[in-house]
Amino acid sequence: MGATIWEGLSDKALDMVKGETVLIGEKIEIMTFYDGRPPVKSEPVLVSEPTIIRRVNGRYPANGIEYDMHEYHMPDGRLLVEVIQKKVKAKGMIFVFLALKNVETKECVRESLWTEREISKITAEIGCFHEAEMVKTGYSPS
Repeated sequence: MGATIWEGLSDKALDMVKGETVLIGEKIEIMTFYDGRPPVKSEPVLVSEPTIIRRVNGRYPANGIEYDMHEYHMPDGRLLVEVIQKKVKAKGMIFVFLALKNVETKECVRESLWTEREISKITAEIGCFHEAEMVKTGYSPS
């Protein structure tokens, strides 16, 4: 059995889900004492959180290795999940390309899709593009 090359999300998709960390407030602790001493306040600690929440929502097994598949909770309320856009079999290897799918609409996010040119470039870099064949994944971009 050949190696699995986990290409994952395209650069465009990664840009979509990288998000940023934003400051949401500050935390101050107040210690009170039972013996009558006055309360003591701590120094403020800045609190931040990511604008996009990323969680593992499944695993994809390949040749004894399990690859994490993620979901992304976007600031606008959308839930995006990683799905296999395409598998390409070449020279005993299987290349796995992911895209993002909107859970509500059940459609892939067009901006996250790998282009055929990007896929061809990656497989051609190891000299196997002309031998490559598409492996059926159950997904076909519209």
